[in-house]
Amino acid sequence: METYTQEQIEQLCSALELRAQEIYADLGGFKANATPKTYAPLARIINEGASDKQIWVKEEWLRNLFYYHRNETNCKLNKVLLDHVCLFLGAKNASEFFVKVNTIDYPCYGTYNIHWKSTTASSANIRVSVDYKLLLSANGSVFEPLNGNGTHYVGMPVKVLEGNAYIELMHPGGLEKVYLILHVGIANTEDLNYISGLFLAVDANPHPCSGLILAVRTEEENVNQNLIDEYFNRFPVPLIKAVTIDRIRKMQKDLKITDNHDSRLQGMYSVFKVYTRVSDKTLVDMGKLEINGNKQLRYESEENSYRLGELKVIGGTNLIIEMRNDLRMATITIDIKHSQRLDKFEFWPGVYMATGAVKPSCGLVYLERTNEKFEDIRVAELDSADNSLKKMRDRGYLEEMLGTKNIRMPQSREID
Repeated sequence: METYTQEQIEQLCSALELRAQEIYADLGGFKANATPKTYAPLARIINEGASDKQIWVKEEWLRNLFYYHRNETNCKLNKVLLDHVCLFLGAKNASEFFVKVNTIDYPCYGTYNIHWKSTTASSANIRVSVDYKLLLSANGSVFEPLNGNGTHYVGMPVKVLEGNAYIELMHPGGLEKVYLILHVGIANTEDLNYISGLFLAVDANPHPCSGLILAVRTEEENVNQNLIDEYFNRFPVPLIKAVTIDRIRKMQKDLKITDNHDSRLQGMYSVFKVYTRVSDKTLVDMGKLEINGNKQLRYESEENSYRLGELKVIGGTNLIIEMRNDLRMATITIDIKHSQRLDKFEFWPGVYMATGAVKPSCGLVYLERTNEKFEDIRVAELDSADNSLKKMRDRGYLEEMLGTKNIRMPQSREID
């Protein structure tokens, strides 16, 4: 038996509750109570694949965890069972799962009013509204309406990776999730009274939607309204709504897409040099990409390295190359029209979007097929006169890339 603090048990229960809302979505949502049968679906899924009955988590164990141990100052639990539960939550064991909440004190902890534009209109004069407030603490996250009426979303404690604060929140009935990314950099608490970020949620229809937000700490005594107005005037990003599935189905019907995308994608199994612009400089970053299967690829540049990802065709005409690692994600989109022989593709332009090392960005990208081995290709920042860019220069792509600025999300220091 091992002893765990109340903060650790709260962290564990919050993580299990978040997963349970998904599992219990068809059952009307998850709510902890004193009845062991309440925990049967959760126990069953935790124990899936466990061949040793000694590590099976019983309904009563989960009931005690949620209903009794959650309020104990110091709680003794079977470490073998707890390791098994933490494995279900994505960690190797309990030691890896638990965050020492008593020693982590992120500067962004606190309560914020969320300013945003709840419209798809692009005019800079559209009213900025404040409908929700966000609470960030070591024990969890809460996203709730200011007036008390409406849906309250709850989630795990905020995670800060490479200067970006990630927040995942769940509808109490398991009906939807809300995601927030705030750029906090390495700023101190006093510099984080105003934080820029992005949200991803669903609208009232409900359809996916996203937009730019500004989080303003509620403890700020003299809120700088001029700063808020200037922020949304300078970065007039309206609410973005996703295209509905009905429209996609109509597009499919209109295009009469009958392509076998798997056979098309095999034409992309090769090695490529990948060219992107370096920030706002007149330099080009040359990375390398090897694709051996629809889910077998690797990418390297001077700043990033990806070993996971997926190759797919969307809408019949868009080739998507998705790449990721434990901290970052990037996608490359190329217009392939209705081309069937992608193996004939040698040099195509596209666009990329990436979370980046410290801030999200997007811009132009060019892929060049090569017969060189992946290991033999150097990765480097190239001056525009470099001979490696000759093909881009000859096609006019280099001039286009250097003439188009990359787009990046505003950072906290830009609104200080």
